[in-house]
Amino acid sequence: MDPLHPPPADLRPASVEPEQSAQTESLDHYKEALRARFPGAEEIFRGAERRLRTRQTAAKAGATTAAIAVLAASLWVLDPVYRSETFATAVGQTHSHLLGDGSTVALNTGSTLDVQWRLRSRQLRLARGEAMFRVAHGVRDFIVHTPQASVRDIGTAFNVRLDEADGKRGVVVTVVEGAVEVRTGTEAAVLTAGQTVFAAQSGMEPPHATDLAVSTAWQRGKLVFDGTPLHRAVDEMRRYHTASIVLDIPDAQASKLRLSGEFDHRRIDTLLDLLPTILPVRLQRRPDGEVIITAKTVPVGRP
Repeated sequence: MDPLHPPPADLRPASVEPEQSAQTESLDHYKEALRARFPGAEEIFRGAERRLRTRQTAAKAGATTAAIAVLAASLWVLDPVYRSETFATAVGQTHSHLLGDGSTVALNTGSTLDVQWRLRSRQLRLARGEAMFRVAHGVRDFIVHTPQASVRDIGTAFNVRLDEADGKRGVVVTVVEGAVEVRTGTEAAVLTAGQTVFAAQSGMEPPHATDLAVSTAWQRGKLVFDGTPLHRAVDEMRRYHTASIVLDIPDAQASKLRLSGEFDHRRIDTLLDLLPTILPVRLQRRPDGEVIITAKTVPVGRP
């Protein structure tokens, strides 16, 4: 073979191929190293997609967290209701209830109480009648609303009664234990044990001391009168009597007739029958159960 004129490639001896194969394998090693160091287009696209999905997931998680935080803050401010219940008594009935938080409420005759359990407060509304509250302490406010005022518990036990005094509709709040804050649209006062206050839409009277044995006598089934004008005593009897009681005596005259004593509010008819033996009045009963009280007249010529 002439070394100056080698044969064509396809006529080279087969003994050259192993050397070429070794060189190729050496190059393949470098190619793999380059691929590992510098990924190809497909791998670059796949990596980009993975990073995009990771960012999107993080963004969604962040947005969800922010939305939850906004919702929680809104719920705290709005104080939404999550449960409601209503308690009521008929005329002549009284009843006690244990509330879900451990507080107790006793309803007097002809009363209606709406209770709302809220996220951060306990809101109650006395629509009519009278109720005694013994409050279990908790982080949530305990507030009783009436048409004329709201009562926020600071202590333990208090009585709330919708009443009418001197022609003004209002609410009488009496504190038995602890303290409460009574608030109208324009005024506020803190009452402590043994104090009572009358609040109307026109304003609030100054708080004053009261006889708790008289104020809470209804819980013992009693009506207590201590020199009470007859028209006021009859108003109290009406609360427990299903039939009508008519006082057919002018107020000026009735106010001079005063009643004292302790009586069973479950036996109003017995008390009515006793009136003519205590005061100068007459009693008339009609077939429908209505009771009419009139002044006892003095015969002409009798001193």
